Amino acid sequence: MKKVLRAFFPFAIVLFSSVAIYAQIRVEGLKNTPSEPVSWKVLDNAKYRIFYQMRYTPDSAAADVKYTGQTILLVGGRYSEFLDYNKLRSDSVENAMAKSGVGSQDIMNRILPISRNIAFSPVVMRNYPTKGVYTFQQKVGLGGLYRYEDKGINIQWNLEDVERTIEGYQCKKATCTHRGRSYVAWYAPALAMGDGPYVFGGQPGLILELYDTRDHYHFTMNGLQKVGGVIRSTCPMRMWSKPPALHSVRCS
Repeated sequence: MKKVLRAFFPFAIVLFSSVAIYAQIRVEGLKNTPSEPVSWKVLDNAKYRIFYQMRYTPDSAAADVKYTGQTILLVGGRYSEFLDYNKLRSDSVENAMAKSGVGSQDIMNRILPISRNIAFSPVVMRNYPTKGVYTFQQKVGLGGLYRYEDKGINIQWNLEDVERTIEGYQCKKATCTHRGRSYVAWYAPALAMGDGPYVFGGQPGLILELYDTRDHYHFTMNGLQKVGGVIRSTCPMRMWSKPPALHSVRCS
């Protein structure tokens, strides 16, 4: 199962086996001492929040078995960031509670029900630390951090003269091949953002739907918000500032 997932997500750890455990466990016995806030480095502020439902097949030998997750794309002025929406929620709650002096055990009991719904583990930052580089970051073990820089992603789109409407937007079709898989994307030229889910971008408009031709992975936009105003005035795009315990680079 993990081998199949890693073919698409370079080091994603999908928490299938943890769901049942998280659903039943309440953390007890820890020293409920104040926890240190997460050390963040704010790189940008999002101008848009785009939500994608992710439907995926964890085992290609059982293609009819599907799981779903909720992911989010943050588009800023310099970078774009893709992660699981429940990962964003969990990190935000953990950091806010730690800053308020809440104990470690209480924090764990608060974030475990959120964390059990995380389907996509890494945080993916596009154009960081330099243009064209994708940086993946993920917690490992107890407080450890793994960082992976991919310098070899170069999506070459074939733009086709085919159109359809998605969520009220006129979309055009584009296809590509990326590391052994063929993909179909539907992008909206009216939304002038060359971004999309995971590492897919560079097309002349925001991707509203993306899937591989075997339909093992399928992303569908199910929400779009412009950041600003009273309800959400800012949305920081962050990476952990602590040095990673493991660090690797891919160049091709």
